[in-house]
Formats: sequence, structure tokens, C-alpha cells
Amino acid sequence: MKAGYIPVIKAHGGLISAAFLLMVFSGFGQSVFIGVFLPDIQAHFSIDKTTLGSIYAAATICSAIAMVWSGKLLDQLKLRNFITLTLLGLALGCLLLGTAFHPLMLFPAFFCLRQFGQGLMTLSGTTMINRYIEDGRGRAQSIAQNGLPVHGALFPLAGALLLQHFGFMTSWLGYACFVVIVLVPFFWFFLRAHEDKTHRAWSERMAAKDAAAAASGIGAALSDEWTRNRVLKDWRFYALLSIMMIPPCFGTAVFFYQTAIAESLELEHSVFATGFFFLTIASVATTLIAGPVMDQYGEKSLLIAFPVFYAAGLAGLAYADGLVGLYIALALIGAGGGIMSITGGPLYAKMYGTKHFASIKSLNVMSMIVASALSPPLCGYMLDYGFEIGQILLYFAIYTAAAWVFILATIRKMIP
Repeated sequence: MKAGYIPVIKAHGGLISAAFLLMVFSGFGQSVFIGVFLPDIQAHFSIDKTTLGSIYAAATICSAIAMVWSGKLLDQLKLRNFITLTLLGLALGCLLLGTAFHPLMLFPAFFCLRQFGQGLMTLSGTTMINRYIEDGRGRAQSIAQNGLPVHGALFPLAGALLLQHFGFMTSWLGYACFVVIVLVPFFWFFLRAHEDKTHRAWSERMAAKDAAAAASGIGAALSDEWTRNRVLKDWRFYALLSIMMIPPCFGTAVFFYQTAIAESLELEHSVFATGFFFLTIASVATTLIAGPVMDQYGEKSLLIAFPVFYAAGLAGLAYADGLVGLYIALALIGAGGGIMSITGGPLYAKMYGTKHFASIKSLNVMSMIVASALSPPLCGYMLDYGFEIGQILLYFAIYTAAAWVFILATIRKMIP
């Protein structure tokens, strides 16, 4: 395929569009959006930050554990059916949060939002790109993945406006109606021809590859289409997790406690929220640049660059001086997150194949969800016991810098 984005869009426009929209509307289950409502939820139920963070973390961890089984279903069910069930689960989470009358009801609400929104919607979008697209995979992934910074820019501001006018319960009931009335029919129609065209072509490729492997006498233990059990025995999988956990873990802390960061910088929350536009712009720009870089030079250069941006952004956010410092710090975080966001899927497809991609990627998603669950209770505990949010961000920056050193030392063994 020719270089550039236009040929990729012409060849796979429908698939890329569906993946992009899944990423955008996964925002209903992402911390950047849920975090907007947390102060009102905390006040409504009269609970402290530690309690609320613990409920959120427990629901997120249970969601991550469930991904081991639910994510595997994407390798077994028709894509349209899987996405329909996922959207209905997301709507249930919105409904539960909008009707909660006791703090314990927050648990199933957060579980559904994280499982179906953050987890399965993003897994579906990533799997669609990396399973069905081979030539131009990096560019396709960069376009689809930009749905995440788009929701990062639009959802918090939209949520804040709706919260101000309707309150958090009415807002979440409205989100449930939107998912059922708009999103479910849309994706059901949009993917109506997927099985007969795109999926059939991929199935034929897999059948040909299996036949060639059988003819050459290559067993499953040596096949380039790895099974989940085989991946679990590969040290590289765990090495990558230690790096990939950085954006979901530390990014969640930034989004979840954005109010606390704003207060530490002596800024109004609404003013602080404007910085997410710079985060979004930087993320979009770097993903669009990183896609062609990946297609031409591979993933190594991206893994090396990512921690540099992210560590600098976290350190800068800890001691930002005024709006300029805030915008630069969030832009650096966005740049690092943008690079990393498109690296994981193509990297797993390259290392482990696409036949069992959803089963394997669900392990990665599960681990990243757990990572995102660690920071809210940890940060909540530290904030409740006197730590400054700037100190916490600095500790995150130190870990990211250490991860960069680790990458430099192991990159040649990690990626062939």
C-alpha cells in the first residue's frame, strides 16, 4: 500500500470508522468522564475520597478479572452481536448510576461502566484494526485510537455542562437512553455486512496459514499464531505490561483527581479543564505522526520515545507555574499517551499473531484496568493523610523515567 493515510482510509474506511466511534463512546466508562461527577457523588452519599476511590477501585479490579472471560468471547461471537451486548451492558451501568440510592449501588454501576465502556469497547476497536488490517496497520490504529483523546476533550466539558443543569442522576439516565436509542441501532446497521466480507476474508487467510503450518510440520508450540496459554509463559509479555501500565495508572490519577490538581495550582476547575484541549491536540498530533513511523520503522522507536514525554509531563504538572506551564505539562502527557496508545495493539499482533488476538489482548486490557484501579485508592489515601498531589505526580514521573532505562536495556530482546 502507498504511503500516507488516504490509501488506508480508502481501503478500510468502514472498519476504521467503527473502531474510532467505539473509542469515542467508550468515554462513558473512562475515568476522565466519570471523574467529573465524583465530587457530586461524594457529596450526595456523604463519603470521603478514600471510600469512593476504594469502591471505584474494587469495581474496576473485578471488571479487569472478568475481562479474562468476557474478552475471549470476541474470538468466538460475531462482531456485531458482541458489540450489541457490550453497548447494552454500558447502558445498564449508566442506568444503575442514575438510579443509585445507596453507596453500595455504586459498585455494580462502576463495574458495568468499566467492564463494557473502558474494557470491551476499546478491546473491540483495537481488535477490529489489528485483526483485519495488515498493510498500513499503524496508520489505521492511529486514526482509530484518536477516538480516545477526542472523548478526553469533549466528554469532560459536556459532562460538566450537563451536570450543572441536570445533576448527576438525571445526566446518567440520559446517557443510558442515548446508548440504547442511538448507539445500539447505529452499530447494528453499520456492521451488517462485516461477517460476509471482512471477517470471511480474514478467516480464509487464517485457514491458509494453518494449512501451510500443518504441511510444513510446524506444531502449535512453534506457530506464529500464539495461544493465550503460550503467551502467559513468555517473559516479554510481562516486560511490556510494566511499561504499558503507565498511562492507565498515572493518567487515571490525573483525570480522577483533576480537581485536587487544580486546587494545588490555585486554578478554578473549569480553567484547569481547558488544558485537556492541549492534551488532546498533542495526543492527536503524535498518534498521526507515530502511525507512519510505526509502519516504516517498527515499534522500537515508539517504545523508546514514549516514557521521555510522559515523565517530563508528570514532573511538569507537579510544579506547573500558571496556565502556560499547565498547558505544556498536559501536552507532554498527551504526546506520551498518544504514542503509547497505538503501540500495544500492532505490537501484540506482530509478536503473537491475530487468530487469538482478543484473548491475548484481553489479558493486556485486564492488566491495564487493574493499573488504572490502583491509583484512585492510593492517591485518595495519600491525599487524605497529608501528601500533596504534586508529590504524588513526582513519584509517578520517577517510575516512568526508570521504565525508560528498562526499555533501553531490553528493547533488542523484547522485539525481534
